Amino acid sequence: MKFALGYQQPENGESFADIVTDYRDSLAEVFFPWGGAPSGRVALGRGKGSFDFGAQMELENDLRRIRGFGIKLDLLFNANCYGNHAISRSLEHETNALLEYLDSLGLLPEIVTTTSPFLAMSIRKHAPKIEIRASVNMRLDSTSAMSYVVDLFDSFYIRRDIQRDLTAVREVKTWCDNHNKKRELNLQVQP
Repeated sequence: MKFALGYQQPENGESFADIVTDYRDSLAEVFFPWGGAPSGRVALGRGKGSFDFGAQMELENDLRRIRGFGIKLDLLFNANCYGNHAISRSLEHETNALLEYLDSLGLLPEIVTTTSPFLAMSIRKHAPKIEIRASVNMRLDSTSAMSYVVDLFDSFYIRRDIQRDLTAVREVKTWCDNHNKKRELNLQVQP
C-alpha cells in the first residue's frame, strides 16, 4: 500500500523534500497547493496575507526533487470559495496558464484534485492527459451523487463520514470498478 502526502513547509527549516526522501518508498503521490490559488489548504510561506515568493521557489525546488523520486504530483484546486469567479473565463485562463507554467518547469502534475466541476471540464479540455480527481471537499457520499459527475472525474475521494462504513465503501468500489474509475480514501493521521 502506498500513500499520498500533503505538502507543507516545516517550521523547523527542514526541507519537505528531505522528509519525502525518508518515506519515498511508501509514497505514491504528493498533493500541493499553489500560492495565490484557493486550495482549501494553509497558504504557503511563513507570512500571512501576502504572496511569499521565497515560499513559492521553495515549493518548486521541492517538487523537482519529489518528481525525481518518481512520486506523482497532485495539484489542488479543492477550495469552495471561487464566488462569482467560479465559472469565469478568467479562472479557466488562470488555471491553464498555471498548468502551462508547471509544464515549462517539467512539473506538470499527473493529477489535479478539485471541487469544481467547471475546472474539471476545463482541465479535461486543455490537458486531457491529467487525471482529474473529485476532492473529498465535494462531500460525495453516494454512487447516485457520483453519477452526476461521472464524465468529469477519473477518480473520486468519498466523503470522510462514510469512509469507515465498509458497506458504503464496498458499494462505491463496485460502482467505480463498473465505471472504470478509481476510488480514493482520505485518512488523516495526526502526529
